[in-house]
Amino acid sequence: MATFVSFVTKNYNDLFFKRRDERSVHLPLAGSPLFIIGIVCTYLCFVLQYGPRHMLNRKPYNVLNMIKIYNLIQMIANITLFLHICYNVFLLYDNFSFRCQPIDYSISRVGMDEVYFSYAYFLLKLLDLADTEHKTIAYGGKNT
Repeated sequence: MATFVSFVTKNYNDLFFKRRDERSVHLPLAGSPLFIIGIVCTYLCFVLQYGPRHMLNRKPYNVLNMIKIYNLIQMIANITLFLHICYNVFLLYDNFSFRCQPIDYSISRVGMDEVYFSYAYFLLKLLDLADTEHKTIAYGGKNT
């Protein structure tokens, strides 16, 4: 058992501390996987356990306006990210290839743009978790 624990600890440290991209360490939620694991576990507990149990004997909440605002924010954020990426890829970057584009690990503008665009996409995917939470409280815990 001690061998297994040391194996897991060694591989965890190797994967998440020695091999991590140092350019993204300062970004919130990117420094350690524990934050993301906590967010996903909280999300799963709410959607699978707490939300349906809370809504079991209640009428569904009217969240139509909240969902409209959420969808508008998602549309604006996704369109903005898409336009920024298209602008940078087609107008600013030299020698961009759709067939085989190597990752730029430098601290140059192109390399940091790749980090920030990937991070923005990651945050948008985390924000997508709220959609299921809205459905949980809108349908009273059914059909989630």
